[in-house]
Amino acid sequence: MCRLLFALSKRLGEVKYRQPDYDLMRLIVIHLGASNEDNELIGFLNTLFDETRPVQARKDAMEEKCHIPMTADITEVMNKMCNLSNGIEARGMMIGERRGIAIGEKRGETRGIEKERLENRRSLMKNLGFSKEQAMSAIGIPSEQQAKYAAQI
Repeated sequence: MCRLLFALSKRLGEVKYRQPDYDLMRLIVIHLGASNEDNELIGFLNTLFDETRPVQARKDAMEEKCHIPMTADITEVMNKMCNLSNGIEARGMMIGERRGIAIGEKRGETRGIEKERLENRRSLMKNLGFSKEQAMSAIGIPSEQQAKYAAQI
């Protein structure tokens, strides 16, 4: 990131910090939204963090609009930055999926299984002329649970 900021500072003007200080923690909050072509910094950041565009398209735009040459160092940094949000999203999805499965397993039979069993019974009864009891036996519902399932049809 510091290499990218250094390249940007050369394009937009000098910054008051020395290059070795770029790695020091500083917090700046910039609200990005609609493209602001009037401000080079906002345009640069909108291009850099635009998740709707492929990374290569962002790199091309950085060279064309911001006049930042995509050297190997800058390309490496940009690839890491652009892929960071994808990794965070994938990890969040995996955690959510695990939690959902755990909740479903904790409840015993999940709603999806219940719905599928009901659809299977109705299909057997409609298409093959099975009675409620025959349909439940065909899909493996134990006899002690059949009264519960018969009420749903």
